Amino acid sequence: LSQIDLNMKDNTPLLPCPFCGTEPIWFGEIIKNSQYSLKCIECQIIMTDDRRDKVVGRWNRRVESKELPPK
Repeated sequence: LSQIDLNMKDNTPLLPCPFCGTEPIWFGEIIKNSQYSLKCIECQIIMTDDRRDKVVGRWNRRVESKELPPK
């Protein structure tokens, strides 16, 4: 399957890399071991999980930045 085919299986859009902003790619969807991986080709970060929805959720998770209290 192509990258486009893999993205069309799930309606959840993938956000850019949480570290550098590059678009992610699906990296080795291994059915035998039930592993799904997303990879940033720029900073080489890989996130893997046993379910597609879990790895997409982890990839898309962002922590809101809070202002630091004054010193």
